[in-house]
Amino acid sequence: MTENGDCLHWLARPGAEPDEWTVALKEGRGREWESHAQSCTGFLRSILVAGGTRSELFYDFPTDEAHEFRPSTDFL
Repeated sequence: MTENGDCLHWLARPGAEPDEWTVALKEGRGREWESHAQSCTGFLRSILVAGGTRSELFYDFPTDEAHEFRPSTDFL
């Protein structure tokens, strides 16, 4: 989840292996969704580095700020 409320989901489909699951992004203050056919960890690694995955919803990545990962139980 970003500070703006945008959420990253891992779309697990019945019968699909985890490495076949899709990353789905949900706009925090709107109805827009975006999907990326790559693993969750692959997406995070790629979007946080310059020249990696580009996103219309996570448009301000990469950033020079430090990155932090916390379990959702810490903030939900």
